[in-house]
Amino acid sequence: MRESYLQTALNRGIPVIGDIEIFALAKPASSKVIGITGSNGKTTVTSLVGDLLKAAGISAIVGGNIGIPILNTLNQKAPEAYVLELSSYQLERRIH
Repeated sequence: MRESYLQTALNRGIPVIGDIEIFALAKPASSKVIGITGSNGKTTVTSLVGDLLKAAGISAIVGGNIGIPILNTLNQKAPEAYVLELSSYQLERRIH
């Protein structure tokens, strides 16, 4: 982390969390999470998995770096599964 205010917080023992961490703490416990990451094909695979779940009659919300921002998915009715496109940067400092 190059941002000095973030480094200062870390040096003082203050947790620094991002949207993925907030989502993990706030999501309904009954909902499963499928995270898609990697160098290539994330958007395609995320969309495909979401479509496959819906075709199988499983309620799913597709979000993250595709479509709906991850925290905005929490404003919707809780699905059986969240399918999330995630970047390596979003996962870098994840605790939960």
